Amino acid sequence: MIDETRPALDARVTQLFATFHGRGEPQQSDEHVAQAVSARLGRAVDSEQITALRSSADANEADPQLLVALAEHFQVPATYLLGDDGAVVTIDRELRLLAAARDAGVRRLELRGTEISVEELIAQLQRLADGEPPSSGDEPEDRPDAPIH
Repeated sequence: MIDETRPALDARVTQLFATFHGRGEPQQSDEHVAQAVSARLGRAVDSEQITALRSSADANEADPQLLVALAEHFQVPATYLLGDDGAVVTIDRELRLLAAARDAGVRRLELRGTEISVEELIAQLQRLADGEPPSSGDEPEDRPDAPIH
């Protein structure tokens, strides 16, 4: 089942950290991100502010300028942190797909067809990253584009 609910702000900020690092490399530190965001804003942002955005239910009261600078640092649209439900859900799904592809060692991905479920693709990539066999839905006769015998 596809979860179409808007993730909380702390979950979205955490997703940025989880997505944007190399395979097998650690996530960026709160200190590193605070320094980068400080440079973008032209004012001091300490690592505790970044930590609070990642872990606080009060993150929804965050400074919008800080959120825009954070989005710019991770090179995502600011609407991911500030936007409406539809944009947030779409961008979040794309970020999870990107992270799953990275973790599975995918270097190039070409999608064709109209019946591609992003959620199933994410699940398949996560199984590959974990070294698990593909699900039974990978059999050619189970695919919607498979020829009929």
